Amino acid sequence: MTFVSALRGIGSNERAIEVLSQTLVMHPENPDLLMALGKVFSAEGNLNGAARAFEKAAIVAPQRPDTWSAFGITLDKMERHGMAQAAYDKALALEPTRTVTLANYGLSLALAGDLPGAEAKLRLAADQPDADLRVTENLALVLGLQGRYEEMAEVSSRYAPESIVKKNTALLQEMVQPVRSWDALQEAPEAVEPPAPAKTTQPKASVTKPVKSETLALAGPSSEAESDDSAPAPAATGLRLRRTPG
Repeated sequence: MTFVSALRGIGSNERAIEVLSQTLVMHPENPDLLMALGKVFSAEGNLNGAARAFEKAAIVAPQRPDTWSAFGITLDKMERHGMAQAAYDKALALEPTRTVTLANYGLSLALAGDLPGAEAKLRLAADQPDADLRVTENLALVLGLQGRYEEMAEVSSRYAPESIVKKNTALLQEMVQPVRSWDALQEAPEAVEPPAPAKTTQPKASVTKPVKSETLALAGPSSEAESDDSAPAPAATGLRLRRTPG
């Protein structure tokens, strides 16, 4: 495990996979080795390999919520949201207040188009003492997608400067008009100037189609962490749906 960690640190993921695969021949049901293998596969973009590793880890160590959570994250990346949510349910049955699982469950529901369900899970995650910026950003965006812009601004303002909050709100209001599609929301630029104020009252957003992208970028700089990245959330602002490291 120490060798694999060092290999990953220098970017030698292929060698790390080789070492883990050789070790798993002797210890095929070691959940730590399986979790490490899943993370390396995920970093390499091999989602099928990651899913197999995380699923086996969950089978051999069903009492560990992190195995189910990691399996769920990978299934979400594969757009298998229903299966991912079943995995999150298993993780939460073991640890109901696990922030990582609640946050990623909320993200999964948002990507599947269930905004009220996403809001409920994200509010629970935000109430936990170790909730970070990613949780707050996701909650703010989900509120905005439901047309609740004042609540969105209130939640977002906990971390973001007022100017960024106003840009995000204005941009989102423009993007959720009925004549715009969900595809337009997915293809939004990282940072744009807010559109000119509309002369008519903006209607509330309605869910017409699941959001297929895991990243919905709005005004303001930000960066997205990988599912196995242990780096802290950025202190910067700007809203996007973000995975919480698992």
